Amino acid sequence: KKAIESLSKAAINGKIFPKVFFEMGNIHFENGEVGRNSRNIEDTIEGFQNAVENFGTALELRPTNPEYMHHLGRALANLGSVDSAGAYAFGEAQDNLLRGNTLIGNAIDIFEEIKQQESNEETLEEVSTQLHQAYFDRAIARSELGLTDDSLEDLENAIQLDPENLKYTEILAGAYVQHARRQAV
Repeated sequence: KKAIESLSKAAINGKIFPKVFFEMGNIHFENGEVGRNSRNIEDTIEGFQNAVENFGTALELRPTNPEYMHHLGRALANLGSVDSAGAYAFGEAQDNLLRGNTLIGNAIDIFEEIKQQESNEETLEEVSTQLHQAYFDRAIARSELGLTDDSLEDLENAIQLDPENLKYTEILAGAYVQHARRQAV
């Protein structure tokens, strides 16, 4: 809470840096995750809503920043996922998932462009990290939207960029099992 207050003061005192809003969004996103883990739907929704607001402000200030796009899309997708549990109207949940999916896709396109043009090894590593996380996040959003084939493709892309990530491999295996079950019915 103190971190949010000091970041807010920095923004209010005329130092409106996109990074301030981005960091506030990260704090709120973590609060949403804590709420979800403790099964507190109100805290979950509030955390993700505040994250959406802060990431949105950061993106307004830097509209072509793929990291801000990715995080806003991720927050929207998580809010949509919570919404589909019955917290809001279903249409709003779908809208949030679709907006999240689109923003993450836009971020992926920019990260891919940067990756093609960049020669600095350190920058390439950072972009690759952002890119595999963005593919993973879009895979989750696409799965929530029922876009199974697209979700599987994104999971495969995430694994290709980060082959040692066991979380991605486990989720991909589970997704293939679910996909096979659906095909059998």
